[in-house]
Amino acid sequence: MVEELTIELWGRVSRALDELLELDPDRRCDLLARMRAEDPRLFWWTRALLEAASGAGDFMERSVVPGAREPFLRILATAGPPGRDEP
Repeated sequence: MVEELTIELWGRVSRALDELLELDPDRRCDLLARMRAEDPRLFWWTRALLEAASGAGDFMERSVVPGAREPFLRILATAGPPGRDEP
């Protein structure tokens, strides 16, 4: 059974993922091993997202429509949280 990803846990996962993505593969394995021993929940979610990120390749970096990425990113930057209706 997969444990719910709470806001608190997401913050920790996000920070750990950022740190892992900056490391070379050997250091990444060391940190993941330590994380697995110290906090299995953090390890599980972080590993799952790390695997998804490595499998995505440059999917989010390229666009099927030339020039479409920048306006899309501007919209995302100004949008409110999901599920909120406009006033």
